[in-house]
Parts: sequence; structure tokens; C-alpha cells
Amino acid sequence: MSEVIPQTTMQRVIPNAVLGRVSAVFLTGEAAATLIGAVAGPFLAQAAQLTGVATAASLVTLSAAALTWLIVPRMAAISGMTFRDP
Repeated sequence: MSEVIPQTTMQRVIPNAVLGRVSAVFLTGEAAATLIGAVAGPFLAQAAQLTGVATAASLVTLSAAALTWLIVPRMAAISGMTFRDP
């Protein structure tokens, strides 16, 4: 359910001509992040204490949320589209 809102927003904002390419970039990024996390996670957990790993993960999540909050409204303004109820 957490993917519905960002996916719908992306589909409304991005022109249909490039939507497939943009979606592919996002999916590639998600797959790369999953792979990197799966490989690096155990090494980081052994190298740092659990609180250090949890703090780092929280900071990455907060940074991603802040970046999304900054970028998504600008993308809508650039494309000239407005969000309206269906």
C-alpha cells in the first residue's frame, strides 16, 4: 500500500512518452539499493554496534523522505500539471 501514492503521483506528473524510462530508472535504483543493502548490511552490522547501524538507517530514511518532499512538488510545477481529484 505504501507504493500506491508515489506511483500514482509519478504516473500523473511524468509525460506518457517517458514514463516507462523513468519507471525503469526507479526500479533499477530500488534493485541496486536492495542488493547493496543485502551485501553491505551484515558487514556494517559486525563493524558497528547495533545502535550505530540503526542510527545510520534512520538517517538514510529521513534523508530520502526530505529529498522526496523537496523534489516532488517541483516536478509538478515544472511539468505544469496540477493535482486534482479523479
